[in-house]
Amino acid sequence: GRLGNSMGPHFSRRRPAFRVNVCNSRRLAPAVAVMCGICSTKLFDGERIFAVGPGSQRHIDLEVYIDGTTEQPALAVFEGNPAQLNCLRRCHEREGRFLIASRGSFIDTHGFNFAGACGQNLVHLSFVRDSVESVLDFDEFLSGDGSFRAATRVTLNGTQLDGVEVLG
Repeated sequence: GRLGNSMGPHFSRRRPAFRVNVCNSRRLAPAVAVMCGICSTKLFDGERIFAVGPGSQRHIDLEVYIDGTTEQPALAVFEGNPAQLNCLRRCHEREGRFLIASRGSFIDTHGFNFAGACGQNLVHLSFVRDSVESVLDFDEFLSGDGSFRAATRVTLNGTQLDGVEVLG
């Protein structure tokens, strides 16, 4: 099963905070704010149940998966599909993109209620600790030791493999 599905119904009532980082070995802040990467409108503010993982497409730096308990009223439906959402200003519609997918979309939310594609001009994140927000610099976050981006390209039996961490 998917991580979000494994948490079961009403997970936020049983455990008010939960965070997973699949990108690197860094400890995550207690909460995350999810924003439009163009106009900075907050789409979710102070999510305490979330996970971050590698982007599923080349233009996506990472993906954020959230429970959605802090959904803001500033969400607009993309092309009539309620499972595809943008900010109210619809900044990404000119490019034919949406920022947030909910369950029921063709985007895999890994069992969470929502998923967001993060990167330049896509979804931006702020980590929230003690009421202080710090905007996430994707390049800095993903370049450190233990990051999937810091992994080395390896040739094994004539085949090149990306994203392999060489140990020892």
